[in-house]
Amino acid sequence: MSAHSRATGAAILSAALLWLGLSPRVAHYIYTSILMPRCRSANLDTRSGTENVLVQPVSFMSAGVYTLHGHLCTRSDSHKLVVYFGGRRSNHAKNMIRAKALLQTGVSVFIFDYRGFGEAKGRATVSSLLEDGLAAYDAAIALGYSADQIVLYGESLGASVAAYVSSKRKACGLILQSGFSSLEVQIKDMIPPLRVYPRCMFPKLRLSTAENIKENHPPLLILHGDNDSVVDKKHADKLFEVGGAGTRLVVLPGATHVGVQARDDWYLAVKEFFFSLDSGITRQSFSNLKSKES
Repeated sequence: MSAHSRATGAAILSAALLWLGLSPRVAHYIYTSILMPRCRSANLDTRSGTENVLVQPVSFMSAGVYTLHGHLCTRSDSHKLVVYFGGRRSNHAKNMIRAKALLQTGVSVFIFDYRGFGEAKGRATVSSLLEDGLAAYDAAIALGYSADQIVLYGESLGASVAAYVSSKRKACGLILQSGFSSLEVQIKDMIPPLRVYPRCMFPKLRLSTAENIKENHPPLLILHGDNDSVVDKKHADKLFEVGGAGTRLVVLPGATHVGVQARDDWYLAVKEFFFSLDSGITRQSFSNLKSKES
């Protein structure tokens, strides 16, 4: 074999090893750190900003080993509880801001930090997100709420967690805000060079919101801004497509990926959804509904 052939073979082997070594399946810790960066909390203001609300700290176990912390914000005039699943840059201070907005719609809210988020100990992974999501739901049940009182609300990355929890636990409603249909598609949008990798080169444990709502789900509200540059609206369209009956898509004109809860159209859509869950007739008609609004 000539020196040129050996050099060419070595270059091809090196390129193949580099391709393999940088694949999401092998170097998943690199991509996890990009997808789930730790954002420390600022000073936490636990004041609800709403009358007749009691805010209590809650601690609970995840995977039987890890202690997670959160807050239960209880309205005295509501029997519905939203279990809120935050996004990729969430922390407890940001989650409390979301809780205050949700409290204004007339429900109680349970917020928490995933492992490795904010000030929470541990390292965040796809599997830890899903474990922590289930643990938060189980904590809400332990606090005395029943499945027909619980609404799962996921924002951005948290939408995939909420959808997963809805496939494993019963709830009376599910809200997915600014969520992606598939982590594989989303991370390829975030890091275009990863488009060279086939699906088999991604981790076996996938975050696929679409797959988790495809078979069955409670009444579902999908919220997405048409000016979202972080998670493209095509993901909401895909979720609406696979959601089938009992799915409503509300497109928020001009909305981006952040600040959605400050909008009047967000408030109206969420409040109307909660009202539909409290009405037996409306809930029955909702289960046969597939509608799109913009």
